[in-house]
Amino acid sequence: RTGCKANELVASSFGNIRVISNMIKKRMFEAGNIYRWEPNSDLMWTNFTDYVNVVLKDMQGNQGIRGFKWEKFVASKKALIRCKLTIIPIEPVEDFDITLELSNEL
Repeated sequence: RTGCKANELVASSFGNIRVISNMIKKRMFEAGNIYRWEPNSDLMWTNFTDYVNVVLKDMQGNQGIRGFKWEKFVASKKALIRCKLTIIPIEPVEDFDITLELSNEL
């Protein structure tokens, strides 16, 4: 883990987040292959994101991610789509800090 302190956890510190990241990357790769050579239009963009969103919405329903957001940018050259997908992952519980107190009254 480069760029973080020894005891500091980041999203990539968790195995489940690395797994969902790879699942999303795989789905994006598949979508890129499906929609390659299609006209660069709003319809193609919608179809591309919808194809990936199936996995994202499933992950959201299964509490893998809290949410996601697509951003599309103006490409500097022709025949290119530039975009960014931001996800908010849900980290798993690793530790518990529990106190048990005995008392005669609450």
